[in-house]
Amino acid sequence: MDTTGRDGQWKTALELLMAGRLEDALACYEKLARQHPAEYDLWCTHGSLLLALDRPHAAIDSYDRAIAADAERAGAWSGMAEAFARLDQGDEALACARRALTLARAQESAAGSLGAAGETLAAPRAARAPEGA
Repeated sequence: MDTTGRDGQWKTALELLMAGRLEDALACYEKLARQHPAEYDLWCTHGSLLLALDRPHAAIDSYDRAIAADAERAGAWSGMAEAFARLDQGDEALACARRALTLARAQESAAGSLGAAGETLAAPRAARAPEGA
C-alpha cells in the first residue's frame, strides 16, 4: 500500500480507523495534521478519535482547530458540544450544541434551495413558463 503521498496517508489513517486501531489511526492523523494544519475534516476526525479514546480535553483542542479552519460547518461544533458534556461543562456544551444546530439548519436550508433550483432547471422549459406567456 502506498503511504508516501497525501492520499496514501489519508487512506492508511482511514483503514486503521475502520479496523478499530484507534491509537494507530490517531498517530496517522497527527502526522497528517503536522503536514496540513488547516484541514477542517482532518481536525474533526482527530477530535472524534480523541473522544472515542476518552480524551475530551484534547478533543476540544482539535475541534478548536477545525473551527478555526471553517467556523460555518456544524460538525466541529457538535463534537465540541459532546466533549464539553463529557467534562460536565453544561453551559459550554449547550452553547456549542446550539451553534451546531443553527449551522445544520442553515446548511439543510441551503441544500434544499439548491435541490429545488436544480429541479426547476431540469424541468422542460414549457413546464416552467408562466401561464399566459
